[in-house]
Order: sequence, then C-alpha cells, then structure tokens
Amino acid sequence: MTFDLVNTLMLLGAAQGLFLAAFIFHKHGRLFANRFLAALMFLYFLILLNLVFWEIGVYTRYPHSRFVLDGLPFLIGPLHYLYARHLIRSSKKFQTVEWLHFLPVVIYKLYTLSDFRIRV
Repeated sequence: MTFDLVNTLMLLGAAQGLFLAAFIFHKHGRLFANRFLAALMFLYFLILLNLVFWEIGVYTRYPHSRFVLDGLPFLIGPLHYLYARHLIRSSKKFQTVEWLHFLPVVIYKLYTLSDFRIRV
C-alpha cells in the first residue's frame, strides 16, 4: 500500500473536481444544463478516487467495495450528451426517453453483479 506522488496528484485532482462540482451546482443551478455539468465534475471526482483506491490496494483488501465505483466511465458519454442537449435546447424538464442513455450502465452493473456473485 504505497502512496506516492502520482496518487497524491490524483487525489488533489479528485478534490478539485469535488469542489468544482459543488460550486457549479450551488452557484449556477438556475440553468438546468449546469446540473449535468456538475454531475460530470462529480463523476470525474469518483473516477479519480476509484483510480487512487485501485493504486493503493484498497480493492485487494476489500474486494466487495470494487462494485460500488466500477463502471462509472460508462456515464461520461450520456452526461456529456445531456449537458449539450439541454444547453442548446434550454429545457427545464428531463424527459423519460432520456433515461435510456443510462441503460448501458445498468446492464453493466447487472452483469458484473451476477459475475461477482458467482465468484464469491
């Protein structure tokens, strides 16, 4: 379990992503598209945190905790698309059809959950 310079820099980048997400959501929450931008910044925070956990060996010690943050990069595409779409269209509603963009994440989580249960 080593915590070197690269892990420190990733952790600092993750902290900046968390503060930026909180700032965007708090200050610029009036525009509906900025909620997706804040969610993207929070997602980048979680991805960097996942990388730090992987590097320092948290998942080898606690293998069940890997499932929580696994598969988050699948959310980057849909959140970028929804941010651009709501920025251009300036709609204040989240349509039910837009939930379909998150279907690959759900499928991946269900697949890894079933694979995880078989291994344990």
